Amino acid sequence: MVTELAQALQNLPLFGDDIYLRMQAINLGLVDDFLADLESRLLAEYMQADGTPLPSAAFLSALSQLWIFGVYELLRTWRQRVREATSLAAKLQPASTQERQRLLESERQRIRETSPYGMDIEDGRRCIVQRIDEDPAFVDAIRAAADKIESVFRKIEALRVHLAKHEVPKTKGAPAFAPGYGRIDMDNGSICYEFLVRPPEVDNLSRRDVADACRELVTDKTAMMLPESVRAQLEGIPEIGYGAKKVIATLKDGREFDDVFVLWGREIASVGTHPEQPFDARDVVRVRAPTD
Repeated sequence: MVTELAQALQNLPLFGDDIYLRMQAINLGLVDDFLADLESRLLAEYMQADGTPLPSAAFLSALSQLWIFGVYELLRTWRQRVREATSLAAKLQPASTQERQRLLESERQRIRETSPYGMDIEDGRRCIVQRIDEDPAFVDAIRAAADKIESVFRKIEALRVHLAKHEVPKTKGAPAFAPGYGRIDMDNGSICYEFLVRPPEVDNLSRRDVADACRELVTDKTAMMLPESVRAQLEGIPEIGYGAKKVIATLKDGREFDDVFVLWGREIASVGTHPEQPFDARDVVRVRAPTD
């Protein structure tokens, strides 16, 4: 049975070329459904007892943490495959016909030599190389998916560092506060964790939040992503939060917008007090720090 979460993950480029990525997505989807049922039961038990049922909460918290680790590892593996694919595409783009064939054969030889199934058995990677060679739209889809997943992955990554390494992310070993301790989300029974992402900045994330974010990966977010040519302009602008920068954005038509918040150098998260994003990020031609 392919769950909604598994389907969302399997829709990402490269999953279709790797049966083992798809298998892991199915595993995570099945356990997600199981945990969602436990979460509902825990909330009902909490309401009936008018207090935290410690054995049930401890069991759910333990499984929730392991599930989060599994999601993190799957997305980390996928991002590594993305880097390999886009790196090859970048080398092929300016190459002459002869150089292009040399690069492709070199990559195929590397795959043959490192195949866990033997020299003559397809392991999925050769299919990806062929698609990169023949289909520019495939490479574009990989890059678009990588952009879409970045903010989601960074949140999960920060929570994983808190839970597994007992550290504050990106701080070279600063100890986390109460790693592993979680509270029951009164909306759905999921275990919610509070953690430092950039002292004194605190974030809250429940296991259900992570699952919902993965399900929403099917959403098209291209209108929220800055063009590659603009992203380089963000370098040197200081962060005001974990992965967040505030800029002034200039559009093709000359309009300017203040208080534009950009996450992880690519995604527009919000614009001033506008309830919805008032422009297409692909129309941005310049960003600059508010102090310019």
